[in-house]
Amino acid sequence: WIKKYYNRQFFFDRKLIEDKKISLADFQKTAAEFLVLSAGVQDVYTSYQMLHGAYNGVLQHYRNGYYKNISGDLFLELQPGWHVEDSQNGDHQFMRNNAVLSPVFFLGNHIKPQKIEQTIDALQIAPSVAYRLRIRAPNAAKGSILKELL
Repeated sequence: WIKKYYNRQFFFDRKLIEDKKISLADFQKTAAEFLVLSAGVQDVYTSYQMLHGAYNGVLQHYRNGYYKNISGDLFLELQPGWHVEDSQNGDHQFMRNNAVLSPVFFLGNHIKPQKIEQTIDALQIAPSVAYRLRIRAPNAAKGSILKELL
C-alpha cells in the first residue's frame, strides 16, 4: 500500500487503492488516525487536508511546501526530541522543537519602549542580550543581533 517514504512523507500506491475501489481521502484518514497513535508522532496531515482542510498555522507551514503532483499523501509531524533514521541511505533527521509562540521582553537602561512586529527567532536572544551587556556572545550563539536593540 505504501510506495515510498521520504522526508517525513508517505507516498501511497494510488493505482492499487483505485483498483480496490477505496476512496483515497478515506484511506488517508484511516492511515493518519493509525499513525498518530504511534509514539513520537505529534500529528499527521493528509494531502486531502492540504487541499480541502481547515486552516491552522501548522498546516499552513506544510501547505507552503505542498505541490499536489509531487508531494506525499501523509505528512508526519514529530514530537520534540524524536528523530527518523533511514537505514538505507543513512539519512538522520532530528526534531528539535515545535514552534511555540511566546512574548519576549527586553528591559534595561536606555532600551526604548517599542513593540517589535516581526517574529523573533529564539537564536537571536542570546547574541542580542550579549551585545547590550557589551560582552562576548556564547560560542554556540548562531543568531543575529536584533536591529531594534542597537
